[in-house]
Amino acid sequence: MQQDSRLDRSEPLADWVHRCIDIPERGLEVQRSATPEERDALAAALEILSIDALDVSYRIKPLPRGRYGLAGELTAAVQQACIVSLEPVPASVRETLDEEFWPVEDAPKSADGEASEREALAHTAPELIEQGEILLGRIVFEQLSTALDPYPRAEGAKFSWRGTGDHASSTPSPFAALSRLRDKT
Repeated sequence: MQQDSRLDRSEPLADWVHRCIDIPERGLEVQRSATPEERDALAAALEILSIDALDVSYRIKPLPRGRYGLAGELTAAVQQACIVSLEPVPASVRETLDEEFWPVEDAPKSADGEASEREALAHTAPELIEQGEILLGRIVFEQLSTALDPYPRAEGAKFSWRGTGDHASSTPSPFAALSRLRDKT
């Protein structure tokens, strides 16, 4: 997902950055694991209970015209709160990393000079190289956040709502009134 603003250095994984001038012509292969502090900060940012493991292996290779390609895999073990019981729900995440990074001046533009909404939302829209850096931490954050189950549910958890207090309706529904009218005819 393309963004125009620089990654805030206080955000989780903000130091997971590669300077383009440090990437050799043959490419760069990296295996990285988040530290306990990085995992805690990332879990807080994602509003989940915990991240027990976060490992990323990837290759960054130079492409023509000052562009770079990223290919790899992200794996994580997380704990989310059940939406019904709030009990911990463990989950495993395995996501493929496949991105292109382009210099800002090469970013796709529409007729008015701005990236069109469709291009910005397209999966193929390139990430931007910002100030000569590839912001890998942003990619990891985005991939992990979109891979998480938005409604985690513990096995066997059931939601049962009983209207009480102000939420209980003491008046019959409009359909009950219609039913009585029908019965009179």
